[in-house]
Amino acid sequence: MLRVLWLRFEIAAILDGFSRKIIAIKLFKASPTTPQMVALIDEVSRSTGGPRYLVTDRGGQFQKSFRHELGRRGIEHARGRAQTWQFNAKVERLFWSMKRWWRVSLIIPNTEAIQKRLNAYATWHNRFRPHAALGWLTPHEAALGASPPAPLRYTEGGDIQPEIKVKRKNVRGDPRLLYPVIEVTPKIRSVA
Repeated sequence: MLRVLWLRFEIAAILDGFSRKIIAIKLFKASPTTPQMVALIDEVSRSTGGPRYLVTDRGGQFQKSFRHELGRRGIEHARGRAQTWQFNAKVERLFWSMKRWWRVSLIIPNTEAIQKRLNAYATWHNRFRPHAALGWLTPHEAALGASPPAPLRYTEGGDIQPEIKVKRKNVRGDPRLLYPVIEVTPKIRSVA
């Protein structure tokens, strides 16, 4: 649930369990229905290929008809037990982080503007936010199977001295979605 001034919205997210990458995030004016959730899964399946498994909480939209629709699509459905947040911990952590970011954000309460901001958050989360559980890789890097970068070796007194520049940029103009840009260029030390 997301509150903007006096309005209340619901957010649905599909998260890859391995890489923690946000595959889809969608805003709803009320609690999403079974057909709306199935449509979101179909949209994701068209763009990324369908998931083999789907883990959900015990929401009303994830009942028998939802399980039946997933079965027709060849997707196995697992529902968490009541009051067991650990079963869905990765997506719960995503929502916790997102709510902390959202608390200080100012926005006009219309669905298009909010969805645009959620998309910017998903871009930042996937491309620029390193995760400790992923060995400090971003979800995008983990999904690609990347390795952590090798550290640059610098020994004092050598011929090469690195010149390091650090800049901060943000995603789509949101000052709360920062990421660093680090440029390292070798500079040959002048010998006197």
